[in-house]
Amino acid sequence: MPRWTQDDLEAYEQRMRNTTIVERLAERTISVSVPCPVCLSAPHLPGCPKSPKITPPTKPKTTPKPPLNKTEQRFLTILQGRFPLVRSQALRLLLANRCTYLPDFFIPATLTFYEVKGPFMREDGWIKLKMAATTYREFKFVLARWKNGMWTETDIPI
Repeated sequence: MPRWTQDDLEAYEQRMRNTTIVERLAERTISVSVPCPVCLSAPHLPGCPKSPKITPPTKPKTTPKPPLNKTEQRFLTILQGRFPLVRSQALRLLLANRCTYLPDFFIPATLTFYEVKGPFMREDGWIKLKMAATTYREFKFVLARWKNGMWTETDIPI
């Protein structure tokens, strides 16, 4: 195996000082030109009518989710008739580590949170509502349910 001479070493060090790492990596890359499969000529330049058109992927169009469902909108009109200021989904309450609860409405004048449900209520929603009522005792929590065409409001006991 041949060894470097002093002249070889000095030439190498000079080249390393005068080139950037990008230039050095470019020296190592091998470019292979593949002929066009249609006309068997050199690779086409961008804009050539024979070159394939590459379009960037587009994001699917999604409509933003409305903040309130129809039941909550119906109850909001009732609350706006009772109170001058009603906040919709204004505060997210921390119940435990990585467990939060977002009440539907908050009335600042009375420090009351309203949770609106239809005729069915999942168990995790009920548990979060009761846990929020026991954790945040300085607030009042009310469950408003739409059943059989009428509203029933229930205070959540502590």
